[in-house]
Amino acid sequence: MSEASAKYQYQWRVSLDGGESYGDVHPSKESAAGKARISGGGLIAECLQEDFDLFLGDGLSLLEILADNNSERVNETGDFLTAVTAEQANDLAVMVNAAIETWAEKHAINTTAYMFADVRNEEQIEGEAA
Repeated sequence: MSEASAKYQYQWRVSLDGGESYGDVHPSKESAAGKARISGGGLIAECLQEDFDLFLGDGLSLLEILADNNSERVNETGDFLTAVTAEQANDLAVMVNAAIETWAEKHAINTTAYMFADVRNEEQIEGEAA
């Protein structure tokens, strides 16, 4: 089970623009189809939401950022952060990425992404005859 499906469940939605965007959640396929019909036709589908990726980077990436930020401050041998072990780099990544998650939770940042992790069971519904 993916992380997205652990937090979110597939939900029926209606698209009135050919699948570029989907509107409100419907409790059933029939409800979504009804909304599409009375709206002149549309595409219905089960959509799975996901969260934004708040992962800033692994330890080596973070060390590279710190080294780049300080490139003007090191001596000619560039001895800044060269003795950091793999374990220390991994610890840095765990701590920094956990801090970002904690910050988002503390400030109730909405981390639900606009795009869906998956869209399945798409079905074109014709509009009601006038």
